[in-house]
Amino acid sequence: MIESFGGQDIAKLRDLTRVVAETPVGKSAAVKVWRKGKETTIEPMIGEQPANMDLVASNSGNGEDQQPAAPQKATALGLKLAPLTAELRKQLKVPATVKGVVVSQIADSSPLADIDLQPGDVIVSVNQEPVTTPKEAVAKLKAAQSSQDKSVLLQINRHGVNAFVAWSSDQSDNG
Repeated sequence: MIESFGGQDIAKLRDLTRVVAETPVGKSAAVKVWRKGKETTIEPMIGEQPANMDLVASNSGNGEDQQPAAPQKATALGLKLAPLTAELRKQLKVPATVKGVVVSQIADSSPLADIDLQPGDVIVSVNQEPVTTPKEAVAKLKAAQSSQDKSVLLQINRHGVNAFVAWSSDQSDNG
């Protein structure tokens, strides 16, 4: 759970979206999060969204370096996920050290549509558990949604910059 960003308390997810949007690209901010039962401070750097997100969506899952038999696309909570191919890695400016799955599309009806998750983001972990395949990410998203606290903390990589986004089904008005 994100408690504050750049010294500003975060009561609702839309508060986070607003303060992040107001932060200049290339700047970092102290972010207090509640993780594994304790408060932790991280300092993510704000990155810029690629100019052509349509290209990301159309190319995800179609990279030449994939195994031809199974593109392994998957869907959960209204997210279409695809493997992180070499072509997408280059397009999205994701370092070779980053492992995860690419968000290729977000349905308007997705409960995750309003938490600053974007097509082209690479989901690195779900509730602090790494994911490397779309199938694995779907399983962890579904498990998180059905857990008792019904919250999801995603670590994402956007253009080489790590960030965290959070969602709780108990906060449906946090749009």
